[in-house]
Amino acid sequence: MSFKNYKNPDFREFFTGAVIGDKAQGKSSFLALFAKQYYHANANKGNIRKVLIHDPSEAGAFAQFEHISLEELMFGVKLPKTGKHHLWKKGIRRMCGEEDDEAVMRGIRQMMRNGLVIFDEARDWMGENPKKWQKELFTKHRNLGLDLLFVFHNFMDIPISLRPHIWMYILFKTPEKPDGPQWFARRRFPNPEQLYQKWAEVEEETYYKDRIIQPYTVFEKSFESTIKKE
Repeated sequence: MSFKNYKNPDFREFFTGAVIGDKAQGKSSFLALFAKQYYHANANKGNIRKVLIHDPSEAGAFAQFEHISLEELMFGVKLPKTGKHHLWKKGIRRMCGEEDDEAVMRGIRQMMRNGLVIFDEARDWMGENPKKWQKELFTKHRNLGLDLLFVFHNFMDIPISLRPHIWMYILFKTPEKPDGPQWFARRRFPNPEQLYQKWAEVEEETYYKDRIIQPYTVFEKSFESTIKKE
């Protein structure tokens, strides 16, 4: 699997992205591959960046990665040979849903630097109106050197306050069927014309029963909004 834009030297670092798609599209399998490519691509350039997957539903595709608890994130992972605790410095880890959401977010802000955080099933813990402690991460993530990926089933699952911050969309087929650019404009999505065009492209793709990862498309936008005020 290739992400040509990610390998481009002009690719924006420390981005906020959204992965959107219906069930059974292979989003988790896609993200597991994305996490590995992200980690190894940076390691090959001499940049050691951690990847943390917030995995509240314990998706099977993420089971290949070692688990890390909030306590281990904050105070270190015990090494089996020495029994000593060392702060997690490299690799890909997943944190399951038994932790308190606010404590997890606080731990990420305090301990995660220079890496990627994937928030699976983001709507379940973020809600329609994110609280201040949730907003702080996606408004200040670049100061921490963090790329963020939020996973949703629908466009409307994305909180309105998050929509202006999303720079990259990874679009699978969605349950929603927008009827044109104005559908996105009315819902305060920047660049509604381009977003609708990208959604329509993947909507026309064939669904393959023998594929784990179904067709998807990537849309990178500017931060200049094309939404007309009503």
